[in-house]
Amino acid sequence: KDTLSRKDHGIRQQDYARNSGKREVYTPQVVVNGKFVAVGSDREAVEKALEKARRMPSVAIQAEKNKTTGGWQIKVPTLAGFEGEAKLVLCRYDAQHEVAIERGENSGKTLNYLNVARSWGDLGRWKGQSASYDVPDLTGTDWGRQGAMVMLQVIANDGVGQILGAVDIKGGK
Repeated sequence: KDTLSRKDHGIRQQDYARNSGKREVYTPQVVVNGKFVAVGSDREAVEKALEKARRMPSVAIQAEKNKTTGGWQIKVPTLAGFEGEAKLVLCRYDAQHEVAIERGENSGKTLNYLNVARSWGDLGRWKGQSASYDVPDLTGTDWGRQGAMVMLQVIANDGVGQILGAVDIKGGK
């Protein structure tokens, strides 16, 4: 059993598969910028996906901490020529997990997983114009072991599309 899996992760992975024309999901699967799919153990395929993603339009979103309230705000600039709609998605994650593998090709090994997604939340919609969004309270986050990031993702027919930009919220920095 995958001790790190969550139902909403599986739904998201199925959406990515549909949007890339695939019928199945697998492990290890890599989805780069919400658009390019590769087998995670195929270094050449992952590098090709990364290179394709680098050529896509992107938005440099920023996270700023309000010195008065201590809350976070996400700032998204205008993207000229953008048509459609995107959403800002907050992903809370654990920085690291060590997992003892009991079955399969890695049976008996302990694997170290990094940046394990734990929850997803919708911060709002964006239509290509400059805008700011408040991040829900992150009090209680153990910034030494956990993190939060926000990505700007195009809304596609099946819910998930290209990622236009992302920012990692560094606790207190």
